[in-house]
Amino acid sequence: MSDEYKQFTRELITRLDIVDVISNRINIKKAGKEYQACCPFHNEKTPSFTISPQKQFFYCFGCHAKGDSISFVMQHDKLTFPEAVEKLAQTVGLTPPKTNKGPIIDRALYKTMRAYTLLAKQDLQNDKTIIKYLQERKIKPSILHHYHIGYSGPRSGQYIQNQLKNDQDASTLRACGLLSEREHKVQAKFFKRILFPIQDTQGRIIALGGRVIESDRQPKYLNSPETILFKKRQTLYGLYQLSKLQLDQVFVVEGYMDVLALASCDIPQSVACLGTAFTEQHWRLITRYSDKVVFCFDGDKAGKRAAWLTLTNILPILKPEKSALFMFMPEGDDPDSYCQNNGLNAFLQLADHSISWDIFFIKQLKACHDTTSVSGQAAFTDQAMDLIKTMQHKTLAQTLQATVLPKSEVNDTSNSTPVVKKENNFYSKYQSCLHTIFSQLLSKNDTPWHYEEDISNISHHQSLHALNSLLHHLREKPEAGSSDLRAVLEQQKVLDLIYEKLDPVSCIFSAHILTVALHQLRILLLEKEIRSYLSQQDKSNLTAHQRKIMHTLILQKKQLENDYISLLNHIPDAP
Repeated sequence: MSDEYKQFTRELITRLDIVDVISNRINIKKAGKEYQACCPFHNEKTPSFTISPQKQFFYCFGCHAKGDSISFVMQHDKLTFPEAVEKLAQTVGLTPPKTNKGPIIDRALYKTMRAYTLLAKQDLQNDKTIIKYLQERKIKPSILHHYHIGYSGPRSGQYIQNQLKNDQDASTLRACGLLSEREHKVQAKFFKRILFPIQDTQGRIIALGGRVIESDRQPKYLNSPETILFKKRQTLYGLYQLSKLQLDQVFVVEGYMDVLALASCDIPQSVACLGTAFTEQHWRLITRYSDKVVFCFDGDKAGKRAAWLTLTNILPILKPEKSALFMFMPEGDDPDSYCQNNGLNAFLQLADHSISWDIFFIKQLKACHDTTSVSGQAAFTDQAMDLIKTMQHKTLAQTLQATVLPKSEVNDTSNSTPVVKKENNFYSKYQSCLHTIFSQLLSKNDTPWHYEEDISNISHHQSLHALNSLLHHLREKPEAGSSDLRAVLEQQKVLDLIYEKLDPVSCIFSAHILTVALHQLRILLLEKEIRSYLSQQDKSNLTAHQRKIMHTLILQKKQLENDYISLLNHIPDAP
């Protein structure tokens, strides 16, 4: 971020009144010198959200959300920092300077897109053939209005012709992607097509999709080219309408008509890609609005190929707190036809049977490889491992690996190699668990949290001793934060050692991730204890006492594994 941009944001904050910014979005009440409200970022009945006009700052005593005007708009409107700055700057008549992330966009482009869209909406209302077609597709008039659906008819066509008479206006049309040039002939790109305006996160029209209704015209769908306004890998159709909703889950479908059809069936929370596969950028964008994303594909081979491509695209950036599920339409149906023919309840029931991404991952790989043969099993393992290696979240990757390849460590019958592989694998998982645990603990905020069990430390490892001391401290003082926990380690003179050996990183504290990692660590240590015990004993000659010990250890491990799976399957809602 340039110094000029930083100076601009400071100037912007001084021009804004945080009370006005927030009161334009939620209901607030005066409380002495401050204002109060029910927090918009988590469910509550008693107001714990406070706004200070003197400090120009907000704070929630419930979920600990805090910040200035820009921070509030980012969180409430689901915008990036530059988007929030631009939106707020407009309210006080300022223009942000150019950032390192892209050029300043001429506002004439937005005005042109808006003017063309409004004229196309009028053309739609005056064309009985198109209205009849949309009625036959069971698209409600209110949905047509909500999504600004239009038609490239006489008014919008004349607008293009008028703009072409002026070189500067023609240049604006070209920059907006509204022109088509063939054999040195310039004409309107969208001609006699139903128009689906594509909006950015602030509601501005940035591109169009067009559909013909004649069976002999090709292509059936036509999208705007990429422009300074429109990057299809960073845009989702219907996102602006979805951003106004309180969401439990979001559906990602394949086309414009799917979005409109679901909305007409009272399922407004859907978006569609725009002529491209679902990307990492799309995933980051949609998970601003919901922690649960359901990908809805046709049930044919093409739909399953698209679903697999989607999963492999987002696999590297998946995190435990974000849930990706896949649902498939019956053969011959798409979301549009299925919802229109069977209704809301049938669609939601089908959605309830969606499968999580990890189950789809395993099923798809098994469908591609004959795992009953040695060669097929090897190919299955190689492809699974290649994909798992792309995952950035280490704990999630290790958990998936253990699920996909549960027998990979015990099927080798050689005399020496398995022990080395097991020990190396154990050490790698052990170090990864400790890395996650200490990263979380040393980033902990004042959210109350504690863990009831100590970590078994029969080998007297210094890192586990340090970990148990932190767990003890948190049982006595659950709200202790990272600085307090660092002080505990400094008193024991192990803080430098922890940083040297485990290299913990600064991260966003998640009680769920920390609990999962502690469960995984306990399972690993139990596995090692069981393996070590068996390696020293002839299993056929175990005494009754030895068998009892083994039975207890195995039961403990099984219970921990059940708890661990339950934790993975029940990710808590974000505040």
